[in-house]
Amino acid sequence: MPLHPRGTFGLALRAARSIAVASFILAIPTAVTAASVTNRDDREHVLTISEGAGQKGETLKPGQALDGICSNGCLVRLNGDDANPYELQGSDMTSIEGGKLYIDQAPEAVQPSDPGVLDPR
Repeated sequence: MPLHPRGTFGLALRAARSIAVASFILAIPTAVTAASVTNRDDREHVLTISEGAGQKGETLKPGQALDGICSNGCLVRLNGDDANPYELQGSDMTSIEGGKLYIDQAPEAVQPSDPGVLDPR
């Protein structure tokens, strides 16, 4: 039995709506993870964060956390120590303990696709 013209139009309209909704969903930016630092010391620390050509300073009080410090990787210096910067990846979760920066959680390690092949790291 042939479709009624209104039925064909309704089907086309539903298809167009589905495409529009899918296009809208794809246009929504995904959440970007960024590095964080938590001060677990009993004194404040000054961070100097260098990402790309930019640089900014932040002071972290005891127990304070700083989220979203860099999304593509950056260098972090503690208390003006220019000789020993810490290199962070965009999703590293770190903490300051004893005046040093430690990684609490790093990005998932990439596993080799062939279990018989040794990881070059």
